[in-house]
Amino acid sequence: MKESFLVAFGTDDGETLRDKGHFGDSQKFGIYKIGKDSVSFVGWRENAKVEEDETQIHGDPRKANAVKAVLKEVDAVASVEFGPNIKRLLPVKACMIMDPGTLEHAARVVQSNLDRLVLEIEKGEQRKVLDLRDLSKEGSGPLRIAIASGKGGTGKTTVATCLAQVAEGLGHSVTYLDCDVEEPNGHLFLKPEITERMPVGLPVPKVDQDTCICCGECTEICQYSAIVCVKDKILTFPDLCHSCGGCVRVCPVDAIEEVPRTVGTLEQGKAGGIDFIHGRLNIGEVMAPPLIKAVRERAKNNGNVNMQIIDAPPGTSCPVITAIGDADLVVLVTEPTPFGLNDLDLAIDMVRELGLKHVVVVNRHEDDNNSAREFCNQKGVEIIAEIPDDRRIAEAYSRGETMVSSLEEYKGILEDMYETIRHKVKGKATEAQRDKVKKQV
Repeated sequence: MKESFLVAFGTDDGETLRDKGHFGDSQKFGIYKIGKDSVSFVGWRENAKVEEDETQIHGDPRKANAVKAVLKEVDAVASVEFGPNIKRLLPVKACMIMDPGTLEHAARVVQSNLDRLVLEIEKGEQRKVLDLRDLSKEGSGPLRIAIASGKGGTGKTTVATCLAQVAEGLGHSVTYLDCDVEEPNGHLFLKPEITERMPVGLPVPKVDQDTCICCGECTEICQYSAIVCVKDKILTFPDLCHSCGGCVRVCPVDAIEEVPRTVGTLEQGKAGGIDFIHGRLNIGEVMAPPLIKAVRERAKNNGNVNMQIIDAPPGTSCPVITAIGDADLVVLVTEPTPFGLNDLDLAIDMVRELGLKHVVVVNRHEDDNNSAREFCNQKGVEIIAEIPDDRRIAEAYSRGETMVSSLEEYKGILEDMYETIRHKVKGKATEAQRDKVKKQV
């Protein structure tokens, strides 16, 4: 495989991507040599002057041929917008669509997504446009989509893993975060190759009994009874400690120090083109939030991605809050049963208290059961998809397969659901898009 690639960026002013008009109409092209460890400017190529035939409905082939000739040695091209001639460019050049910005920043974004570019180049005539929008906005971060539920067993992981696969299939870089650290199971369906493992711990108090004067200040400040004074001795209960450090601060004789206690393991790898991160809480451990925080923090250092899919723990307790607290959108997965709707009610109250945007996906929907629709209508919550109670989905699940990988008829439907979610975050979802998803699923 080549170590570096030549990429052409369309520009008019020599500093920023052309943001009005098609790539082929750019005044000139900035050529960058982009490798995994380096980005360097090669030079300029002036665009060819071609008088277009306006009667050509699908773009003038003479214009496309002229651009291909100017950029003969280039491996890929990038632009804010392409015209009809992109169909003539794709068989010979990988094409990337980006948000407006400087050429230097655009080149760095391409470098961050070099693995994806290589995969697209290798597809030859089967190439599709590589979508680097969202992440190519300077200063922007990934869209954070949390998949949650009021109770376990509603299909939360089914939806989360399918969305991750759909995002990858559409050319978006995606990180799947399994924050259900007490019982993570996303790996059973995405089947990642784990490349890194690291212990995750939290600080707990250790008391020097010879220095301690048993004044009781540490006991007084601890709200969780993790450190108590019994006669002339201080006892600690690490399992109860929330690592606030208060006991260390108030000790008048510095008899308390913090020592690490391992609560679980963080694992990271790749599932095809999906970046995969999950946590595994140690057996018998109850402190899930620190491990969830470590998973979320690890994702922040995971480079430029379009989307984070956060598979949250079930319920409405502290681990869930830790997982979804900064989400751009929370997708609440429910089922049309009394238990399912009761716990959905609790989950809706939770996300509203947190001020988070939220929508609902109904799993195991039956045509003659409108209970979920009626409930969501009363609560003023939008249902963006209804997944039917299809035995084949359950059978695929039992084999460790997703709807995307095993049921072809659901793939397009799930893609529509993904785009609805994506545009919902941006505030661009249309009624037509949402109706299309609800009717098809």
